[in-house]
Amino acid sequence: MADIDPNAWMISFSDLLTLLLTFFVLIFTMSSADDKAVKQAFGFFNAAYGPLEMGASPAPYPPATVKDLKKFEATAVILPWALVNEAFGDALAFGKPHMRTKRMQKYEAARKLREAIKESGYNLSEIQVRMEGKNLLVRLGEKFLFDSGRATLKPESLPLIAKIGKIIKKTPFDIRIEGHTDDVPIHTDLYPSNWELSVARAVNVLHYLVKVDGISPARLSAAGYGASHPVSTKNTPEARALNRRVEIVLLDRGKGEGIYGR
Repeated sequence: MADIDPNAWMISFSDLLTLLLTFFVLIFTMSSADDKAVKQAFGFFNAAYGPLEMGASPAPYPPATVKDLKKFEATAVILPWALVNEAFGDALAFGKPHMRTKRMQKYEAARKLREAIKESGYNLSEIQVRMEGKNLLVRLGEKFLFDSGRATLKPESLPLIAKIGKIIKKTPFDIRIEGHTDDVPIHTDLYPSNWELSVARAVNVLHYLVKVDGISPARLSAAGYGASHPVSTKNTPEARALNRRVEIVLLDRGKGEGIYGR
């Protein structure tokens, strides 16, 4: 039997002390930061995550601007970078101007997209704009875009898709159009399976963005996932309807940068 290290307890004890130090530093920071700056910081978080599920209203603070964020960084208590990164992730992107700029561009695009959706008469629970990891995506349900088992865009969906295209065209990010179906098998002359249907739907949205909004094809890609990436795994008509969708994804990369997964 291997000998037990009599000093092994010190590892857990040091972890406990580190956690306690982190807790007290954060408490001190929250009590010392300027109230307006804290509100701006929460606004920044709110811009990142958007409205709550089922279209609930987001927090009341407006999204922080780059100028506001710089002021927050100047007035808040300075913490070790490792501690800030552990506590807040990269949402505030302290000390990383390039990351902050990229995220701010996505937050501003998200704000404009939500406004366009509301102005077009749609609810944010029907057409969602949200951050997933470092990517910004617009989730469009099949009912809005296509007839069942078809890949031809409905005429009534075209004005909003054009508005979405105008907004994302002004961003510097690459764009991936993703097609998704439910798990009910399909077999027609045009689409032997859900894979072909999902690809055709993604490609048709891509073609429309190129034709109407003039988005460079070099920035665009299309992917069909069939039923492999469901939003809901429940075996109900409502869940299957959620899974039938197209997602327009602004990727966390620009020209010359590596590919980030979702």
